[in-house]
Amino acid sequence: MQVLMKFHGPSRCFFVLIMGLALLGFSTTDPGADETTKILPVKSVPGISAPGAMAHQEVEFNGKGTIQRVGKDEVQEKIIVIDDRLMYLNPGVRYYNLKREPASSVLFHKGRRVGYLFDDKRKVTALYLIAD
Repeated sequence: MQVLMKFHGPSRCFFVLIMGLALLGFSTTDPGADETTKILPVKSVPGISAPGAMAHQEVEFNGKGTIQRVGKDEVQEKIIVIDDRLMYLNPGVRYYNLKREPASSVLFHKGRRVGYLFDDKRKVTALYLIAD
């Protein structure tokens, strides 16, 4: 409304006319639209709720690298060294194989390529075997 207050006389009329034409132009329908066009129903994505659905999902890792060491520190907290970076493992860390299915921790040893996720305390919460 303050924009209209700045215009006086013919300027205000011209502004209102232009705005009215612009609104009219945006509100018209497509003249080529066919009223008999059918809208098809949306099909559900198969397997989205299946237990293995995550297997086909792409995971965005916090980092990737090669395992150089897996062990425990002086106070017996689990650690992992990936590409010269020492990281602590969250007690509930989850392990996944190449197919992104849950896997045993014994698959994660020196020389294996992994992707990892960590929490806000920078403790690793998930390790994924990767092929690259």
